[in-house]
Amino acid sequence: MPVRMPFQRRLVSALAILAMTLMAWPLPAVAQDAPPPTLVVRPHCEFEDQMQCSAFDVADPSTLITSPLKTGDTLDFDIVLWNPTQEKIGNVRMWLSYDAEALEGTVISITPSLPAVVPGQSDFSPLSGYAKIAANAEAGSEPTEAILPIARVTFTVKNAANGVSTPVSFYDQRAGIEGHTFVSTAAAPTQNLLTTPLGALLVQMIPSGPPAQGSSAPTSSTSASNASAETSASISSASLASSASSTATPSTSTSSGSTSATFSLIQVQNIRISTKENNLYVTWDALSHPKLQGYNVYFGTLRGRYLNRRSVSVASRGSVIRDLPVGKTYYVAVRGVDDKNQETAFSTEASVEIGNPSTSSAPIVGSLDLVSEVAPSTLSPENPVKDLGMTIDGAVRGVEVPGKSGAPSGVVLLLLASAAIGTLLACRRQAIASRTLPV
Repeated sequence: MPVRMPFQRRLVSALAILAMTLMAWPLPAVAQDAPPPTLVVRPHCEFEDQMQCSAFDVADPSTLITSPLKTGDTLDFDIVLWNPTQEKIGNVRMWLSYDAEALEGTVISITPSLPAVVPGQSDFSPLSGYAKIAANAEAGSEPTEAILPIARVTFTVKNAANGVSTPVSFYDQRAGIEGHTFVSTAAAPTQNLLTTPLGALLVQMIPSGPPAQGSSAPTSSTSASNASAETSASISSASLASSASSTATPSTSTSSGSTSATFSLIQVQNIRISTKENNLYVTWDALSHPKLQGYNVYFGTLRGRYLNRRSVSVASRGSVIRDLPVGKTYYVAVRGVDDKNQETAFSTEASVEIGNPSTSSAPIVGSLDLVSEVAPSTLSPENPVKDLGMTIDGAVRGVEVPGKSGAPSGVVLLLLASAAIGTLLACRRQAIASRTLPV
């Protein structure tokens, strides 16, 4: 037995050493479920401590809202990347969609942390209504801040006369980097870190008026008033549901109050929609109301919820929305605007998948090449859609747009033919009966 005891002692000693080693070994950190990176918009902030910066008010879970702004006021905000996992950011691209009739782009300043600005991607495109931002980090100097300001964007309110809120939203966010809004790392440049839908900023408009004595123009960081909920409702699905049910025709009353109330019940009719390449085309029938001043074309990728708006003149019977993502379904509705900045009810909603005209819920028949916001001199009140002068097979012709107000020509011809045949058969039966009657 003298050999067994040393072996047992050696075994016990080895186990003790192993236990002490395991106790001293640092335990791995427990993984925490951090939210994915995302882009947010906030009032412009100069604080070095990012936690001291203010925020816009919340209109709904996916929409922020500014304070009321008048014509000539400045909207100044930062686009910030929340990066809780502190990824090494290598590439950022983001386009903002805005209404160029209501807002005028002033300045885009991209953070020095992304010094390699993509040519042509730090400017506004008022014709298309986009603010274009794209920049890359230098290799080995990728920023990893948890709160990373990407760009400062400044707009001037160009036209707040109608008092209707207008959205500024991130454009064409996709799962990969094929879209116009994405963030990627240097290690995985083809993987989009933005995996959750981005929200929008609703710019609250109020009609211009004489400034109050001693007051200054409101800034974008001021808290919005309680009227913001009412303003944002103008482009909400609830507003669409309530207003689309009204199809009253205009009244001949001369009372201003009665005329205003009647105008809000009118509905733009015969909405037609189509697509060609990455453009969306929409036409409608003209409203015949003495107070009509123009039209607002609302569009978005969610049914009944439009995060984009385009204003066109009273002479326009159509609009072209360009550079939309192919394969994405867009929903469109139109409202008229009067001289008191009131809007009519929403038209019926039309939809189409961009690049696939066969998916249109209300197709346009004819060429789309000349659909645009048409100048007043090119239209006549009798048939404004045909006056667009579409080119079909090299000849200038009108666009045949089937409407709700009349039966299609094929149906009319069928009815006329049936009536003629019925008349002939009745005459033949009468002739046979007259010959067989006794004298």
